[in-house]
Amino acid sequence: MVLKSLIEIIQDNYQGKYIVLEGLDGSGKTSLKDWLEEQLTNTFSVREPGSTEFGEEIRYLLLNSKHKLQALTELFLFMASRTELLNQKVIPALKDNKIVLSDRSYISSFAYQAYPANISVDYFEQTVKQIYCQQKIDVILYAKVDYRVGLARSGAVRAHDNMEAKGDQFYQRTEAGYNLYLENFKAQAQAITNLAYVEASKANEVEVYQNAQGTYLVILNAQLSEQEVRELFVQTLASLQLN
Repeated sequence: MVLKSLIEIIQDNYQGKYIVLEGLDGSGKTSLKDWLEEQLTNTFSVREPGSTEFGEEIRYLLLNSKHKLQALTELFLFMASRTELLNQKVIPALKDNKIVLSDRSYISSFAYQAYPANISVDYFEQTVKQIYCQQKIDVILYAKVDYRVGLARSGAVRAHDNMEAKGDQFYQRTEAGYNLYLENFKAQAQAITNLAYVEASKANEVEVYQNAQGTYLVILNAQLSEQEVRELFVQTLASLQLN
């Protein structure tokens, strides 16, 4: 099916749905979110941290602070920003039947802050449940790249802020944090193999899982060409059966 028709399916099926794009720096998730936003109407786009006045202040503090903050300190700042964003912006947009597209989510906080601070997935999830209550994310995309590929792609901007200038060891550890979180999700979810619109030649480039709460996890090979990533993401979204 042609891309335009698949986007029309997404437009119809994702009203009032919450889509999160995750991945390491340089994974291409932000470009993919921006592109998808251009293809759809009635969308509401946010980034974490940020997208509220309080959140942008937290973002500036985290990215530009002259102080060396502990990972746990960063985690709680991110969670504070996320709580305000969810309640001030995201939930009202979903109630208004908009398609919410988020650049990052709490999963970034696990990979970048909780995992380095040796916080377990189970303990972390307890905090997440307090913030999200009954609000679920419908689809989580993880744009998967080797951390070295991400570093090479984002190298031109790495020195611009604190989060992107921490070196190879930091990003290798962050990748390990993502992998741990994703494996934990997969262990408690069902693999979805019936993806009607995904081309057979690309079926091995994407993994899909759905947990008991109905949240889909899409793990997509983001080392494909930009056009291939776009097409595969759209094919996958159009294939999902949403509650």
